[in-house]
Amino acid sequence: MKSGLMCCVLLLLCACSGGESESGGHVWKEQTDMIDKARDVEDLLGTANARQRQRIEEQAQ
Repeated sequence: MKSGLMCCVLLLLCACSGGESESGGHVWKEQTDMIDKARDVEDLLGTANARQRQRIEEQAQ
């Protein structure tokens, strides 16, 4: 009985360990990369927006 329980525990531990697919990358790598790219674009747009506001204020004076 104890050895059967121990085998089940070991099987669960082996099945749940890892977290990487067979290709060696993270399962959600493509999605996380897209999120990072979106953050970069958001920063770029925020910078462009700030520059445009500054130019508008300079022209208004």
